[in-house]
Amino acid sequence: NIDVLQDDFKEKAVARIPEGKTVALYCRSGNRSKKAANMLSGKYKVVELATGWSGWNAEFGRNE
Repeated sequence: NIDVLQDDFKEKAVARIPEGKTVALYCRSGNRSKKAANMLSGKYKVVELATGWSGWNAEFGRNE
């Protein structure tokens, strides 16, 4: 995990993830993952859970 809200997010991500890899991003609501996707989309193939974990869980999860 790399915190997108930190100033050094992109530098840490680039240092840890080899160029050309596919990166899967998600967060609770989709806002932070969108921010991260915008920052990384030039170097990586980005797959993002657009509605976040909450949206996915509301549609596909089991609320028991």
